[in-house]
Amino acid sequence: ERLMTQAGHRLAGSAKPYPLARLNDNSFLLLAAGQDEAALPRFVAGIRQQLSAQAFPVREQESVHLRCAAGFAPLSAGFADAGTALEAVERTALQARLASDGVLAYTAPSAEDSQDQLRLVEGQLELAYQPIVAVAGGDTAQYQVLLRLRQPDGTLLSAGQVIPAAEAAGRIADLDQQVLDHALGLLHTYQHATPPLRLFVSQSPRTLAREAFAEWLLNSIARRGIAGTSLVIDLRLGDALIHAVTLQQFCARLMPAGVQFCLSQFEPGDEADALLAQLPLGFIRMANRYAGSHNDAALRDRLRGAID
Repeated sequence: ERLMTQAGHRLAGSAKPYPLARLNDNSFLLLAAGQDEAALPRFVAGIRQQLSAQAFPVREQESVHLRCAAGFAPLSAGFADAGTALEAVERTALQARLASDGVLAYTAPSAEDSQDQLRLVEGQLELAYQPIVAVAGGDTAQYQVLLRLRQPDGTLLSAGQVIPAAEAAGRIADLDQQVLDHALGLLHTYQHATPPLRLFVSQSPRTLAREAFAEWLLNSIARRGIAGTSLVIDLRLGDALIHAVTLQQFCARLMPAGVQFCLSQFEPGDEADALLAQLPLGFIRMANRYAGSHNDAALRDRLRGAID
C-alpha cells in the first residue's frame, strides 16, 4: 500500500496540471482534457518512463523499480458515457501489457469485429447448477451457477467463450445482470425449500464497480423477499487481487442485506492471505488442483494449512 501511494504521488507530479485518481489497488486514471491528441503517445510514454526512472524505497537499504503498462484513449473517440470510456481505457491498459514498450492506444473495434462479438452474446441463457460440497459440512443445499448460452443455431457456448466476447462488446454488465436475475428468480421459487438453497454466482469486477448495479441488486432482493444469505457473490482470486478496493466498497453496500461473498480459485500466499482480512468473506473455494490432494501428500499438507 505504501509503495502504491508513493507511485501515485510520482505519477501525479508527472501528470501536472492534469488530475490523477486511483482506480483500484494498482491502477490509476489520468484525465488529460485539452491535451493535443497527436501528442498523446509521447505524453503517456513520458509519464511511464518517469515512474520507472528512479527506485522506490521499500525497506531499509532496499528499493525497487516499478514498471507499468499504460493504455490511453482520445476523448474524441465518441464514447457514449464516462463508464464506457473507462471500460475502454481499462481494457486497453490490460492489452498494453503485451506491447513491447508497455504503451497502447485504444482502437475502436471494427463493425465486423463488433458484430462477431455481439453474435456470440446473443441467445438464450441456459444456466447449469453444480453442487458444492463444504469441507465443514452443513445442512444447506449449495450450488455454483454456471453460465451457458444457447445460440439461435442450437450451439451451446460455455462461460469461457461468452464472457470474453461480452467484455469485448461492452455487454458484460448486461450479461452479469441477466445471470443474477435468473439466480434470484430461482431463490425466490425455492425460498421455503428444505434444506434451504444457497447459490454461488460469479460476477465481473467491472459490473460490481457500477453504483447502479449495487442499487439494482439491493432492490431486487427486497422486491422478491429473498433472504440475502441465500446469495453468495463469487469473487475470483485474480480479480480480487487487482480490484480489492472496488470490491470492498461493493461488499460494504451489500452486507446489510445479508448477501455473502466467496473468494474462489484460492491459492495460499502473502497477497491472497491479506485479502482474507480486507474482504468480508463468508466462504473460500480452493483452486481446482487441490481436488487431487488425496493423492499428493505435499498438496494435502498445504490444503490443511490453508483450512487451519
